[in-house]
Amino acid sequence: MMTTPLARLLKPLLLAAVLALSVALLASACGGGGGGAGPEPVTFDISMRDNFFEPSEFAVSPGQQVTFNLTNDGQAIHNMRIAGLDDEYNSDDDAVSDPDLFEPGGAGTLVWTAPDQPGTINFRCDFHPAESVGTITVE
Repeated sequence: MMTTPLARLLKPLLLAAVLALSVALLASACGGGGGGAGPEPVTFDISMRDNFFEPSEFAVSPGQQVTFNLTNDGQAIHNMRIAGLDDEYNSDDDAVSDPDLFEPGGAGTLVWTAPDQPGTINFRCDFHPAESVGTITVE
């Protein structure tokens, strides 16, 4: 089969265009556009002691999923409760650790999603509510 000089010239250009289109479609399908994705999840390790959290202050982004890895390094029972947007404890919008009671040496987690608006969120231990307290700053 004979090809014309014009066909020989266009063949590499056509292949390059098909390759570029394929790469663009693949990047779009894999989320390469960067739009709509929220902040990356974050994890913090917290030691619950008698009667304080270490650390007790955290900063996160709006809408960020946060995992708190909790360890009871004290002699008393502990837990962690994050107040909801109403800033009231023991209401429907609280987030509570799993398990909700840690014996000495116990460990667990609390998975929580930060609100979409900036602000300060309070947390505490239900068993030592005056002493074991902390804050999460959404910024």
